[in-house]
Amino acid sequence: MGEQKKLILLRIIQESLQNSIKHAGASEIRVRFSYLPVTLQVTITDNGKGFDPEEAAKNNPGLGLLNIQTRAALTGGSSTIGSALNQGTIISINIPYE
Repeated sequence: MGEQKKLILLRIIQESLQNSIKHAGASEIRVRFSYLPVTLQVTITDNGKGFDPEEAAKNNPGLGLLNIQTRAALTGGSSTIGSALNQGTIISINIPYE
């Protein structure tokens, strides 16, 4: 994976961790790296208060959710954000190696 993609991935992970700490009040955060044949998959899970992703994107762009998706797309990859009130959040990022 190129240095630029690595830096973008680092920034995505930083944004996700900061959101979990600052907004979700999570007491536990897990980051899992899965080295798949064509892509690197990073999954970030927290046990925070959760939220409605669609409402958050519309009403509070400061959460950085759009940044996460935009940065993943810049690498040719993708991201998904899943959350529900009182059930935590899961962010999954897939970035191709090449």
